[in-house]
Amino acid sequence: MSSGRLGRTEEALAHYADAIRLKPADPQYQYNFGVALLRAGRIPEAAARFQETLRWQPAHADAHFNLAAALVRARRPEEAFRHYGEALRLRPDDAGYRTTAAEARREFETALRLKPDYTDAPRNLEQLRAVTRRS
Repeated sequence: MSSGRLGRTEEALAHYADAIRLKPADPQYQYNFGVALLRAGRIPEAAARFQETLRWQPAHADAHFNLAAALVRARRPEEAFRHYGEALRLRPDDAGYRTTAAEARREFETALRLKPDYTDAPRNLEQLRAVTRRS
């Protein structure tokens, strides 16, 4: 990340933090802050903001989707699949959600081919298959 972009990201994070201090129950502020944190690579903090968004607005499909992305990066796939599934349930025709789920599925299939004794991959792959079948 360039220093200019990093400066803008840090500035945006400061603005979102100020906005949340003024209106902590605003799910859109929480969500936007989560997106900025995710872009900055601050995964645990981003996940917490998406969870807070969902506390106030449980049907926020993008918060479910981005929480899933953060959880995958945090190596918590079981939780991620649950949120991918909810995002797909809320927006079954969203091509972006479907593409990401398909990419994750391909990655787990590749992991199994490369390392057949990888114990977590089959379970995670089956969970992902179940999520994408449900929707």
